[in-house]
Amino acid sequence: MKLRTLILLVMLSCTTVPLIIFHLLNVTSEKQLLRNETIAKLQDVADINHKRITSLLANKKNAVALIKSRTQLRNLLKQTSSKPEHHLVKKIGEIITHAISSSTNIYGIAIYNGYKELVFTSKDDLQSLINTSDLKTDGSLYNVKILFSEESQLLLFIEPIELNEQLIGYIEVAFTNNELQAIVNDYTGLGKSGEIVLASRDTNGDAIFLTPTRNDPSVALSFTVPKSNLEIPITHAINGTNDIFPDYVDYREIPVLAISHHIPETDWGMVVKIDKTEAFKRVEQLNLQSIEIVIGTLCFVSLLSFILISWLTKPFFIIHKALVTAADGKHFSITDKHTIHEIQEVIKSINFMLKQRDLTEQALQSNIDELIKLNNQLDSEAERFKRWKESNFIGIIHSDAKGNILDANTTLLDMIGYTKDDLLNGQIDWKNLTPDKYLPLDLRAVEEANEKGYWTPFEKVYMHKLGHEVPILIGGSIFNKTSQEFIVFIVSLADKYKQMRELERYRGIVENSNDMFAFLDLKYTFITVNEAYLKLHNKNRDEVIGRTVSEILGHPLFDKVKSKIDKALQGETISFKETLFASTPKERKLQVSYIPYHSNDEEIIGFIFKGEDITELESKQKLIELKEAEQKRIIESLLEGIFTTDSRGTILSFNPEAENIFGYKEHEIVGHSIDELTDGVGHHTEKLANYIQSGSSQIINNRLGRDVNAKHKTGYIFPIRISVASMPLTECEELHFIANFQDMSEHEQQAKLINRSSKLESLGNIAGGVAHDFNNILGIILGYTNLLENFSKDTTTSLKAIERACYRGQKLTGNLLTFAKKTPSSPHYVNINELIQKNKKLLEAAMTSKIQLTLNLAANIEQAYLEENLFEDLLLNISINAMHAMPNGGELRISTEQILLPQERMQALELNTPNIIKVSFKDTGIGILPENIDKIFDPFFTTKKETGNGLGLSQCYGFVKASNGAIDVVSQVEKGTEFTVYFPSVTKKPTSVPPTVTDQPLILPEAIKTLLIVDDEEDIRYLIKSFLESTHVQVIEACDAQEGLSILQQQSVDFVVSDVIMPNSDGIEFIQSALTIQNNLHYLFISGFIDCEDTEHLTTDKILYKPFNKQQLIKKILDVTK
Repeated sequence: MKLRTLILLVMLSCTTVPLIIFHLLNVTSEKQLLRNETIAKLQDVADINHKRITSLLANKKNAVALIKSRTQLRNLLKQTSSKPEHHLVKKIGEIITHAISSSTNIYGIAIYNGYKELVFTSKDDLQSLINTSDLKTDGSLYNVKILFSEESQLLLFIEPIELNEQLIGYIEVAFTNNELQAIVNDYTGLGKSGEIVLASRDTNGDAIFLTPTRNDPSVALSFTVPKSNLEIPITHAINGTNDIFPDYVDYREIPVLAISHHIPETDWGMVVKIDKTEAFKRVEQLNLQSIEIVIGTLCFVSLLSFILISWLTKPFFIIHKALVTAADGKHFSITDKHTIHEIQEVIKSINFMLKQRDLTEQALQSNIDELIKLNNQLDSEAERFKRWKESNFIGIIHSDAKGNILDANTTLLDMIGYTKDDLLNGQIDWKNLTPDKYLPLDLRAVEEANEKGYWTPFEKVYMHKLGHEVPILIGGSIFNKTSQEFIVFIVSLADKYKQMRELERYRGIVENSNDMFAFLDLKYTFITVNEAYLKLHNKNRDEVIGRTVSEILGHPLFDKVKSKIDKALQGETISFKETLFASTPKERKLQVSYIPYHSNDEEIIGFIFKGEDITELESKQKLIELKEAEQKRIIESLLEGIFTTDSRGTILSFNPEAENIFGYKEHEIVGHSIDELTDGVGHHTEKLANYIQSGSSQIINNRLGRDVNAKHKTGYIFPIRISVASMPLTECEELHFIANFQDMSEHEQQAKLINRSSKLESLGNIAGGVAHDFNNILGIILGYTNLLENFSKDTTTSLKAIERACYRGQKLTGNLLTFAKKTPSSPHYVNINELIQKNKKLLEAAMTSKIQLTLNLAANIEQAYLEENLFEDLLLNISINAMHAMPNGGELRISTEQILLPQERMQALELNTPNIIKVSFKDTGIGILPENIDKIFDPFFTTKKETGNGLGLSQCYGFVKASNGAIDVVSQVEKGTEFTVYFPSVTKKPTSVPPTVTDQPLILPEAIKTLLIVDDEEDIRYLIKSFLESTHVQVIEACDAQEGLSILQQQSVDFVVSDVIMPNSDGIEFIQSALTIQNNLHYLFISGFIDCEDTEHLTTDKILYKPFNKQQLIKKILDVTK
């Protein structure tokens, strides 16, 4: 540092440092004062806004109290709690609408009853803004929430409504949030950067912001502050803590001065803050003024210091000039005088020193010349040693006889795994690096160096830092004999040993290989061979080495391969197959390769023979080819179509029968998707993907196969039965599938013919049976009708006999309809176990005491949906059949079980659900003959001759099928029969209504004044008119639908009774047209048989089946008009 600079710094420091300290103290004091004033101002703003908010909430609460205090509203709400009728809700809506219209800031109002059910809302979104838990009477001062609807931000009040100190409901009033936002957005006293933030808790206790911020209106409403984050002021405010945050950085990443303020009335939190830059603006102005004073002082002191420095430093410049001149080799003496005594003495001493310098300089020059000569020689030697040391192929050590390594180059350190730091820390000792067995070699080398000045290089090992041995070649010379220091040169032999080990390994691989190897020179002479080659020719090594190819293989074979060997000697690799007879008469097949062998100079010096015995491989390959050809012939000769696909549904193969069935040639379809072979609705590619993902499928690996529709090349759709199986994974771990299928077109035609023939046969049986039974019935009716002509006979007896014959005919037709699944049924939910227990006594009585009835009913089975009467008929029919099969007595075991059917069994039984109730009937009777087992469900088929009519089991079959179930039978002659019935189970509970029983005659309601009968049978019209002629109803007749419509157009009718099956236009079409004329018309269908499905008009409660009596007709009319 220069003298003038030092003097200048001292003077400036003595004047400016006190000024700076005073400035800092002043600014700090002023900043603390401003901070306290700003915090007080923020707290005042928070207190004022707290009062404004509570005042606003009190006004809103009073407004809610005014609305809910209306006596009419409370009376109406109490009435709706017990009977929510539409006119009551409408009146509540009128009151609420009037209340909303009286205030401009009410967004909407919702009313809830005491059960927290919505009664009325003026806005559809009000109910979704709250939870039922918000409807409470916890006595809090304000049950208020701030929420967001699709239109705006809302201030939501929820209050209980009481009548006579009894809770009758709740009111939810949503105010627009403009007034609260106006309070929060009033930044009076907060300058340009201050703002107010308001927040509350959510259901998790985290903070959610209720109002937008001043600087970014959207940011506060877009995120939630966790309750555990205590670094944010709003968390303190919500937790009830009024605190100061002097060093908080807000969401804009700007430092602010903030306070937290809790609003206990609503459990809200409020934060009031202002930017620090604005709060401490006055401090910044004071800071600038102080800096200006300091700068002015510095300028004055600098000028004063410059004048003083010029006077004090002048003699020093003179001394400096003298020394610089002397340094340039020139003689110089200082002649100036100075008033300061000490400086003058310094000048005299310098003059003396300069004189002595000139004398010594001359003596030194001669010594320097001698040293330069010696130094040049030393630099030359050092440069040569440096090149050795920095070489990357040789390690160099400077060590002593005690084992200390004084220095080492990087090559040596890398060789043994150490670093330069390890060397400097003394962690490397050449005696410790050397295993004990090599230390005698090192001691002999030291002795040799002391005698000769160097030692002869020898091989040893150093221990690597990681613990393994590093083979080296070490040599050295003595560096300082007195201190016993040596320079040691080390070469790593690791690569050499590695190559030797690798070469030995390769030699072992070649020697032990099953393949034959030999190396021959340019004269076709064997240089070396492996054991496999000797074994092939049954020779030892001495018999082959040094011999030529012709001597070992013979001249004929040598002449055959010589041209190939010559090509290899020209640089070409030759491969071919060759057959030869070596040491045995058995023929051997070889895969031969001649490979040119190059020297290090890339010159060809011979070739390598490589031979692989492929005799067995060729044999196996031929067997595989024969087997594949045989499999291909089998597949091509099959009468079933077969194709294979990959996991993506791409066709891989297509046999000739598949070509015949689909019309595609194999080359036309291979590579295409299997969806091209379907009717467009199969989505078989998706099914393969689902099987690969889930491992289950209804068709893949299903032994039963599946019937599907296929598409021919020409475009027509035809049926096939297909079975698909997954194949073992390929070598590439890919899943393939194989499908076999048959064209079912001809099979379906044959099935239709057989089915038609069976139907005709069954129809003949039915016709005969029906004719027999109806002839009996008609005989009874005709006979007793003749008796009625003779009035002397008892007419009551005759009429009762005719009535019984009619009911008998009704039951017969009912059985036929049940078999045809057209029965007028009314199924409901039943417990099968209860039905069996209920009919146990009846079954025991029907089967007599010779038959033992055993019930094995599973507990907790689910319910079934079926007709109770028909199930009881099934129990009775099968039980009576079992009794007839056990004439000498036996046991009938009825058991139930809740089961889950597998997919294949469910498909075989044609069931729609796997959840099944299984009911079994197992007897110990005589069994069923095999030739009869397929006929037992045919109508009128019986083996009981005089005692049976053949309708029992057919009726059971029809009932089970109508109930979406299945029935199966297994029988062994002389061992017994087991009937198994499967019903789908349901989980719905029955909701039964106990029937009302009355013995009083039924009367038509007074509302029916006019009744229209539409039926093409005149006797039916007359019968119904006769039934009703004693009543107050006017009966009008129409013989068909056209006449009925004409009557409806001319006059009003209260009720219509219509037949279903009529000529020209049926009853359903008639009712549809009638409802267009008179839309509130009541109607009832009457019919003996219905083969129509109209779920809109033809419902069970509007059908009366023929035959019927007067009371049945009137009861049905009463049911329809309820």
